[in-house]
Amino acid sequence: MNYYLDPENLTDESDLGNEPVTLQEVKDYLRLEGYIDDDESTSDSLSDFDFDDSLIEDIIIPGARQSMEKGTGLSLIPKTLRVTIYNSSGNMEIPFGPVRSIVSLYDSNSTEILDTVYTTNGGAFLRLGYPKYKGMVMTYEAGYITLPKALKLDLLRVIAYMYENRGDDPSIEKYVSQISSKYIRDGWL
Repeated sequence: MNYYLDPENLTDESDLGNEPVTLQEVKDYLRLEGYIDDDESTSDSLSDFDFDDSLIEDIIIPGARQSMEKGTGLSLIPKTLRVTIYNSSGNMEIPFGPVRSIVSLYDSNSTEILDTVYTTNGGAFLRLGYPKYKGMVMTYEAGYITLPKALKLDLLRVIAYMYENRGDDPSIEKYVSQISSKYIRDGWL
């Protein structure tokens, strides 16, 4: 049987300001730019509509991305992950891909398994073919450099839903699950 234990993030430096969508893309999608000031106020700040920029950039975009990642099992942004893998049957899909590179692999005795010894196959969603050990610890680089357009559009849909439905609305989780369901990677379950 193949499975993994919850991953432990080693570094998440790429999380700092490297979201898959920009504030401007979100504002364009939400049609927040170009607000028409109907009361004919002389204030320029109303037509810029930057009141929610911090909310969108600091809370809604990362929250939507994290919800999509949780719902799909994908890494939507570049990150370094460390995970304990049980590859008893072999050919296990490495979780939270796409996987860009394997940094290190150690057996359960903390002995490094060199890249000349282990085998992988598959494209962006790598599978660990050999060794068929239990309790290996793998550190690897994962995540999209550029998010595919379909995923980006669906992430924008989740962001829009979260922006419009603030608070403790339980339907947000259901909506994220609906949107995420077509991208779920279940090869490693």
